[in-house]
Amino acid sequence: MVWALAVTETISYGVLYYSFAAFLLPMQRSLGVSQTTLTGAFSLGVLVTGAGAVPAGAWLDCCGARGLMTAGSLLAAGCVLLWAHAGSVLALYLTFAGIGLAGAAVLYEPAYATINAYFDSQRQQALLTLTMVAGLASTIFVPGAAVLITHLGWRHALLVLAGVQAVTVVPHAWLLRRRPADHGWQRDGIRGIASLPATASPRASQAAPGPEHAVSGQVATVLRSRPVALLTAGTVLGSAAIAAVAVHLLAYLREDGYTLAVAAAAAAAAGALGVVQVAGRIVLTASARRMPAAVATAILLAGQVAGVAALLLISGPPGVVLFVLLFGAGFGVLSIARPDQLARYAPRHLYARLSGIQALLVIAGGQPPRPPQRSCAPPPAATRRCSSPSPAAPSPPRCCSSPPTTPTAAHRFRSCPDQPAALRQQHRTDAGNDAGRTPAAVSAGPAARAKTLGMILPASPRGGTDGRDGRS
Repeated sequence: MVWALAVTETISYGVLYYSFAAFLLPMQRSLGVSQTTLTGAFSLGVLVTGAGAVPAGAWLDCCGARGLMTAGSLLAAGCVLLWAHAGSVLALYLTFAGIGLAGAAVLYEPAYATINAYFDSQRQQALLTLTMVAGLASTIFVPGAAVLITHLGWRHALLVLAGVQAVTVVPHAWLLRRRPADHGWQRDGIRGIASLPATASPRASQAAPGPEHAVSGQVATVLRSRPVALLTAGTVLGSAAIAAVAVHLLAYLREDGYTLAVAAAAAAAAGALGVVQVAGRIVLTASARRMPAAVATAILLAGQVAGVAALLLISGPPGVVLFVLLFGAGFGVLSIARPDQLARYAPRHLYARLSGIQALLVIAGGQPPRPPQRSCAPPPAATRRCSSPSPAAPSPPRCCSSPPTTPTAAHRFRSCPDQPAALRQQHRTDAGNDAGRTPAAVSAGPAARAKTLGMILPASPRGGTDGRDGRS
């Protein structure tokens, strides 16, 4: 059952979440809208997933995962079909709202609740299996979607992915039940039905849910309890920190004087943290056999702090390597630690509700801050302008405070007498670095920056579109 859940989670995350990176540029060319508009639809889906996690948790506590995850798989496949036929921004946003609802029914939260219902002593091993396999979703589906787009066009590629998503209906409907006794098992996969229900801990009550107002009061009481409150706060802060570091890593390296090659290599390493984070999850599970799981989690998260400190204090590639190793080791720890620690302190009949509330808070609080944008506001009349670029590449004059958007040998930024000396030196350095590079190499910057988020946007499939679906 755990392996089946791991496979369906890999498919659901790959189709509904990670593959969007591969479709962004073809959709932009085909629909004629900005990337900001398209990513807004994706963000809407993520927010709807977070909001839907709370009612989904109430359903899971009441009725189990079978009906919810089966219906979610059907809804997900149908919404991907609608995505393939979306011809307007409104249709796209409505489609991603549906994808967000489907995500609340098929992604990690219902899978965590199912594992908590089936396992006690083997829960950490089950969570490790689930997250290790599902952690390969981006590795499989981002390049896989790019290949499909290249050969079929983005709309037909989505039709294929909708079919793949529909396959998850079968294991959800066939294998999932509300409790192990429905399979004739005890918890932890032991065959036979126990005379008395086992409990995960003295705190994990098996009491049946009472009236809804009484259940709401119990949920509020557990959320205010010290262990659950600290777990929730730590998870939200940790997720927000990871998101902020991922967004700002490449920009920091460039501003700190690293060459573009070193910065891009670091971004690629940070974007390929899958191997390191899997190692961190294995270390956490192994360490939990010798020390409390909370202590092992705290050590790995402290390692992330040490990794950021190494990046700030140690110059050159050694600092970057230490950052990737230490920060990456704790990158996926919360995926195991949060559901495992919550199961230790939450009554079992309230687990899914509490997990859904935590998921909503993590999504709401883990949105990274928007990177600062350079602007060139109109200066006062007395402010001097820099001289225009060379006639070979005419462009509007620029403010002295802003370097050129794409500095190349043909677009040298001419210094202004009023410029600060440090800024003039930075412009000369940028121009010198780019003097020997081709325009194609210079324009590769956005693709390198995209790796910071762990998702590499595919290049144009053979350079053109037919105006309908991004095919060449």
